[in-house]
Amino acid sequence: MGSSAKGILQVIKELRSSLKENRLLGVFLIILSAGIISYASGLLADFQFDDYYTIVNNPLIKHFSPSVLWDHYKARLVTNFSFTLNYLLFGLNVFWWHIVNLIIHVVAAFFAYLLTLITLQSPVLKDKFKDDDRHLIALFSSLIFLLHPVQTQAVTYIVQRATSLAGLFYLGTMYFYARARLNNHVRSYLWAVIFALLGSMTKPIVITLPFMIILYDFCFLSSLRKTKLEKFFLWALFLSPIITVPFLLVGKADFTWESIQTIQGYGTMPQIHYLLTQIKVVMTYVRLLFFPVGQNLDYDYRIAASFFEPAVFFSAIGLLALAWLALRLFKVNRLMSFGILWFFIALSAQSSIFPLLDVIYEHRLYLAVYGFSVFLCIALYKIIKFPKLYITVMGFIILALATTTCLRNMLWADSVAFMQDVVKKSPNKARPHNNLGFIYFTRGDFARAESEYKKAIALDPNYFVAYNNLGMAYYEQDKIDEAKEVFEKVIMMYPDYPDPYTGLGLVYQGLGREDFSFRLFTEAVTIYPYNAAGYIGLGNIYQSRGDLVTAKKQFEKAVWFNPDSAFAHYNLGNVSLRQGNFYEALLSYQRAVRIRPDFAQAFNNMGNIFFYFGDYEKAVDVYKKSIQYNPSLPETHLNLANALFEVGRIADSRYFASRAVELYRRQGRSNTADQIQEKLPSP
Repeated sequence: MGSSAKGILQVIKELRSSLKENRLLGVFLIILSAGIISYASGLLADFQFDDYYTIVNNPLIKHFSPSVLWDHYKARLVTNFSFTLNYLLFGLNVFWWHIVNLIIHVVAAFFAYLLTLITLQSPVLKDKFKDDDRHLIALFSSLIFLLHPVQTQAVTYIVQRATSLAGLFYLGTMYFYARARLNNHVRSYLWAVIFALLGSMTKPIVITLPFMIILYDFCFLSSLRKTKLEKFFLWALFLSPIITVPFLLVGKADFTWESIQTIQGYGTMPQIHYLLTQIKVVMTYVRLLFFPVGQNLDYDYRIAASFFEPAVFFSAIGLLALAWLALRLFKVNRLMSFGILWFFIALSAQSSIFPLLDVIYEHRLYLAVYGFSVFLCIALYKIIKFPKLYITVMGFIILALATTTCLRNMLWADSVAFMQDVVKKSPNKARPHNNLGFIYFTRGDFARAESEYKKAIALDPNYFVAYNNLGMAYYEQDKIDEAKEVFEKVIMMYPDYPDPYTGLGLVYQGLGREDFSFRLFTEAVTIYPYNAAGYIGLGNIYQSRGDLVTAKKQFEKAVWFNPDSAFAHYNLGNVSLRQGNFYEALLSYQRAVRIRPDFAQAFNNMGNIFFYFGDYEKAVDVYKKSIQYNPSLPETHLNLANALFEVGRIADSRYFASRAVELYRRQGRSNTADQIQEKLPSP
């Protein structure tokens, strides 16, 4: 046996001895440590893809309003409530969003351990395993659940907290149910019902929970007699998801990414085509569980049209073989049989006859991984007869999974590299190109963003989101005519899509056509009342007309709907400054620079307030920050010169005044430059 194997064996021995002292605490610390080590490389991964629609640009989660969440997110109330708490406590600091997701995943893995352990203590299995082996198998299964790299999409992809949180409640319900049945604990029944209800308001996948309870009871608890109280709770557990999920799905429809895709025609394939495709997809999931290579956020998956397509036909044979294996194993190894059946039931809500917008996503495997982990641990336990060799093999498997997860998280942490990887794996799918373009756009690389948007449009000429994004890329590059043409085209294609109205409004505003831009901004906020950019546009028009009261109301709406918009705070500060509300203006500018630390104009205006109140030293510091972030602003150089003059730094004042003159001349404002030059004292 090699030195590395001996080292792993020694670690396992030490863990086993420590577990005997305080097993539950020890196991939790092991799971927590393994989770931190494997996911630490992804804790600074930026928001991606649906994160922007669901979190970053979603005004509904940015204020504590349970009634609003209930009206809009009944089926995911708990998930979105957690988003609200996350935002109110930590804003959009991605580190803390990832920490919460990791904690959820760790707790879910701990419930996986508890469920496996109590299952091994059930009447069917209690005489087949030694006590130490039970704990070891439960620990290994929970670590596989925790560390399998396919879980990264449900953990590192922030918006998929819905999946991991639902998984936590799902596993918790199963554990408390098993505990209640084995020990006749009323409190455990209550906790099971509570977890089931919370899961029902987290993600609709929990609707499969009653069938899993029936399967679990049949496999491991059928010999136990039920009291009337137990039967009552059993029915409560069974009915909770079945009744609540359909009710909660009837909610208020908002203009979201899902509705955008629905308008485009995605997710409307015939049910038979979706079912046939899912036969292939489930076999892909099986492959990912055993060989997690080639992972992809956005698969370009071919839709199946016939059962006799080779990929569908042979996948169906493979799945039937798995089902046959589960039935054959039921008598000889019930836990392995249960693991296979768990896999199928966990996937059934999303891999059935009801078409979803996308046919495949790795995060849909989250719950299914538990069935796989139990199957694998028990299979190897039965195959490998030597305990030390079993421990060594499991140690290597867990180490390999942890390493792969760490590497996957490292890729997630680099937004550009991550999306380039998606584009490489799905080169003929429009959406990855659009998403890569969006990342370039957010980083100010408008030319590369333009290129990716054009690729997306070439692949899907009806992809109007990419068209709109292309228009914004043109606008930022001062390609006004091209931007105008693209925005007008998008409005003609999909008149109920609000974003191009805002973009075209900006174009006309830049051209001095306030009448057109006013109508366009108004239309944007009419279609989507939470459109912060539209309110900013309206506010700027009212401000230019001298209607500061109405302008301020528009900017306040923009700030309310998007508290993370530096421009909204900046414009609100400008109105307050013009009204003489200096303190309000200063607060708005400070909020703007907290969101965007390089906001030079906001620093300049803050300096003006300090200068007005005679705090010249503070004004000097703030003006310098403005110049640091934008050295081409002549007004800031002149303001800094005046502030330096007031504190007696005459030579420095003369230097910055000269720089202001130079910058004004470069801008073609020679008259202003001449006026400043005349006032400069002789050296």
